[in-house]
Parts: sequence; C-alpha cells; structure tokens
Amino acid sequence: MTDTAALTAHLETIPPESTVELTWQTPNGTAQTKGQLVSYDPHSAARRIEATGSTLLLVPAEDGREISVAELTDGQTTYRGELCELSVKDHATEPLEITEQGLNVPAYLVGYTGFLVVETDTESHELRIPDPGLEAYDDRLLAPCNDPTTTELLVRPRAGPHRQYELVDTRPDTNSTTTDQPLAEYEGLDTAIHTVAALNETVATDDDLTDTTQTEARRRLQNIQTTLLDAHNMLCDPPADPDWQPTADEADPITAYHTTLDHLQSNLEQLETQATDETGSLDRQQCALKFSSAQHEVDKLRSVLCTSTDVPPRTDTDGRQNGDGRWLEYQLSNSLQRWGYRTQLREPIYGLEVDVVARRDPKQNDPTDWIVSQCKDWENRPITPDVIFRLCMLAFSAKAMPVLCHTTQLTDRAKEIANTWEVRVLELDDLNRGALPAPTSLALSDDLISFPTTSTAREKRNPLPLLFHGEPDKHFTYVPGYEPVGLTHEYRPVDGQD
Repeated sequence: MTDTAALTAHLETIPPESTVELTWQTPNGTAQTKGQLVSYDPHSAARRIEATGSTLLLVPAEDGREISVAELTDGQTTYRGELCELSVKDHATEPLEITEQGLNVPAYLVGYTGFLVVETDTESHELRIPDPGLEAYDDRLLAPCNDPTTTELLVRPRAGPHRQYELVDTRPDTNSTTTDQPLAEYEGLDTAIHTVAALNETVATDDDLTDTTQTEARRRLQNIQTTLLDAHNMLCDPPADPDWQPTADEADPITAYHTTLDHLQSNLEQLETQATDETGSLDRQQCALKFSSAQHEVDKLRSVLCTSTDVPPRTDTDGRQNGDGRWLEYQLSNSLQRWGYRTQLREPIYGLEVDVVARRDPKQNDPTDWIVSQCKDWENRPITPDVIFRLCMLAFSAKAMPVLCHTTQLTDRAKEIANTWEVRVLELDDLNRGALPAPTSLALSDDLISFPTTSTAREKRNPLPLLFHGEPDKHFTYVPGYEPVGLTHEYRPVDGQD
C-alpha cells in the first residue's frame, strides 16, 4: 500500500533541477519514467517534471489520499494514475560562495528563521536561527565545516527542499604566490569577436535593411561584442593589450546572415561548454554565463536579420512535427520581442497552459501591454470556436489581450467569434510587420451593386443585458481600467475619460 504522506513529504524536500524516477499505478499495471523536476512553488504542493517526450504534473490530493500523476499536453491535463514510488537519481547541486564578507547566502534563505540542519560528509548540526533571520552574508551555515577540505554542504530546513551546495572559496589566499591558471585553449573566442565586428560593418552598409532594422541589429551586436570582450579580458593571463581592437578583416566574409549567425552560435556553444569546466578564479568560472548570454543575444539578432516568409517543411523541422508546435511559438515570441515585449513560453494560467505570454517593456498605458497567445501550427485541421473561446477565457483570467497565431484556416463561426471578441488573428506574414497588428474589425463587402454600409464588429456586437446597464465597469474589456473607445479596436483608461 502506498504511503501517500511519506511520498508527499519526500516530494517537498526535492529541489528543482533534480533528476527523479517515478512509478505510478495504471489500470493495466505500473508505469515508470525519469525526468527533471523543474518547478518549485512554496505556496503550492504541485510539482512539474519534464520527462523524455512528456511533461508530468504531480498533484497531491486535498484529502491526502493520493498523489495524482497527470500529463500536460497542449494546455490540457490527462490523468495517468496514482504515484506509488519516487526516488532521486541526481540531487541538484548549487554553488555557494565564501567571500571575505562571509558566506553568500542564497536569496531564498535570506531572512529564514527557525530550525534547520546543516550537514557535511562527516558532521551534522541543527541550528536555530532567531529573528531577524539569516543575513545576506552569514557564516552560521558554516558551523559544521571544521574540516578545511570540506567541499559540499547539505542544508535541510524544516519545510521546503533540501538544498545541496558546492562550496566555492573566493577569498584571496595570502599564503599563495600562484596566479590564475594560463589561458585555456579558447581558440574560437577571437574568431567570434572578429565575426561580430564583421557583422556590424556589413549591417551598417546594407542598403536592403531599413533604418529601424539596422539600429536594432547594431544594438544587439554591440551587446554581444561587449559580452565577448568582457570574457576575453577575464580569460587573458597575462592581461590583453589594452589597445587591441577587433577587426572585420580577421573574420570570414559575410555571405548570408543566417549562415554566419549559425556558425557564430555554434562557436559560442563550444566556448560555453569549455568554460563550464573552468577551474580558475571566480571570474573565469563565470565566463560560461557570458557565453550563454551572448547566445541569447544571437537568437534575438537572428529574429531581426533573418525574417523570411519561407516556411520550412514539417518533416525536416524541429518543432513542426505532429503535436509539436514549438516552431510557431518561437516565431511569435521573436516577433513580439521585436515589437517591444518580454515573452515567456508555455506558461500555466490557473492550471491551463498557454503557448506565449508577453508584457510590453516599457508599458504604453494600453491594454496591449499584456498579451496571452495561442499558436496553432496545424496542416489541415481548421480552427473551431472552442479554440477561440478557450483563448478568450484565459485572456480574461490573466487580464491580457488575446492573440491567435496560426498556419491553417478558421471556420466561419470561429472567425466571427474572433472578430466579435477582438482577438488578434495573426498569420505568418503578420509576424514580419513592424508592430503588433490590430484585430480585424471590419469585413469588406463583395456586393458591387448596392455598396451597403458595413458595420464594424463593435457595432454589431450585442450589448450586456438590461439588468447590468448603468453599473460601473460594465463594459467590454480584457484588462481592468480600460474601456472601448471608437468603432474599431481602441481603448482608453477609464480615469482618462472626459
């Protein structure tokens, strides 16, 4: 018989990024898989696990009778069975820095009060942390570390995950005269720096690019170059010549943006892998983060320079296979970022997953500052009203404007609902526009004889029931604080009305 209470307690102690093996009971027997626990919310008992080919949710029942295993697919959860076994295969380890100021306490432990246990391989101490709790730099967690060779530490609070740390001592060694290890063989770093310089020169003289695209691309290139030069200075021992400057002449000729960016991305990935094994000073060890940051900027640069209406084939493109919509999600995310938004992919809204959420930065005091989007990269299947209704429900719940991005067709009824409920319906060509397109508000007439007057979606939309008329805030809006103005799609702040 499954001890649900013990399983629940065990689940609460596992930190994110740990690899676990779970077994659950199904009508036909038991099923088993491995995955990485990727979420921890101190206010929720549910845990999400990314397994090979699937995303699983572990949700303890309110009555404590079982922990259900559900599979999350396209925002829907499907019950798979009852969890009966859970074991940790790889406990996540985080770096914990010892500085001259003291132990650099992780942010989630700063302010912690109460009892906790600190363990090493040979010792264990139970500590009582009184108010005002652990400080940002606090040596109390080092209480059991009497052995100077100790490199790992386990901290077990009364509630929440048990965290395992690798101690990194960054205090200067006054008894040592050695310097950082010689520069490792980061052969591709100079090449990457020269390539960025060549790209910047090419973009600046490319007459086919608009002024806006040139400005955005050169800003991204400047961010990449600054990051790589910082890494170059950290890794050079002895220090590099302060007068050294990258030059486009040292790089390969730029024949096509996407080809050059692919080579640059591959180069940065190799540098990040190499820097991950760095054992020198803390600065040198942090170079892996520099290379990772540069890769993110390259992704953003690709969305600026490599916009194309050519659609890659489904059979040869990752993220376009049957049931896999990641490709279209990334296309929309890239476009939203170019339009001034910060984005996140596949986020839950009250238990239902949505493909893309976005927030404009900086905000423009408009409902479109917040966006909830669903992507449908379907080949033959049409979009039906239930897709639109679900999107509108999630948008109302998140207080954001709805966006549907698709590669297929909408049924007539779905199109009518989308127009009435002011859903922005985007096709692939819309992703190359200079700003977020407005929702469709007017259907053009094909009557060449009478030319009848065509009403907008707002004009044709039925009002609320009479019982609700005259009450405050009883107007159509996804985002509180705004009300419709005009006949198409504009809104204004409620406090700003005349």
